[in-house]
Amino acid sequence: MSSKRLIRPYLQTPDGRYFIVNSRLWRLSNPKLTAEVRAHWVHELMQARRQVRVAKADSRLRAMGRIRVDAAKRALGERGPPWWDDGAPDYNRHNVANTPYASWFASRVGSTIAEAREFVCADLLIEARIIASLTHRESGASTCPSEIARSLAPNKEKHWRSMMPQVREVAAKLARAGRVRITRGSVALDPNKLVGGPVRIRLGPKFKEENGMATTTPHPTLMATDDPYQREAIFDIFRRWGYLQTNLDPL
Repeated sequence: MSSKRLIRPYLQTPDGRYFIVNSRLWRLSNPKLTAEVRAHWVHELMQARRQVRVAKADSRLRAMGRIRVDAAKRALGERGPPWWDDGAPDYNRHNVANTPYASWFASRVGSTIAEAREFVCADLLIEARIIASLTHRESGASTCPSEIARSLAPNKEKHWRSMMPQVREVAAKLARAGRVRITRGSVALDPNKLVGGPVRIRLGPKFKEENGMATTTPHPTLMATDDPYQREAIFDIFRRWGYLQTNLDPL
């Protein structure tokens, strides 16, 4: 699947109030925000997360970064009082099985594998997940394609195996760019000649780090669209990409 294909990276509830990660509801930002206000606070959120990341042992700087993160998420409507005004309760961070969305979610994850892949399996998200996984590990550590597939699959028992070919394809693309190495045992494999069998994904010679944080640039051609829905999908993907950079930790 080409990374140019624009799809929503996570399943969203029909009312547009939450997206779902690992069966947990996370509140979406307020759709009534203007584009300028939204862009400002998303930028502030990314900067605050960077501050938390690079603070490391500096507990004071890290605490200040977390305060900035909280302020940005409240401004976006992802925390604090709910942005809707119909009196419906807030289920942010609740397991979807314990909410009124349970029946709807069960019917969605019971759909075909192809449909499930459509909302979770964008190349860009797989790439970001690989990078985030390697970033959060000690130097020399590695990750496994099946680990990446399981972390993104909407139903870890049913769907992760069908995602494996695409995960390996994205890993091979990163290896050709020098950003990762694909190994079997101690032997580095040619990304153009990958065959079946267990492999590991490791940091490559061009895996760039700045202030201790890995950097990866989303595909630039994703921005060329006049379709409002596609622009919103792009915005969601870029936000989730930043979200995955923090190893799915909303701070």
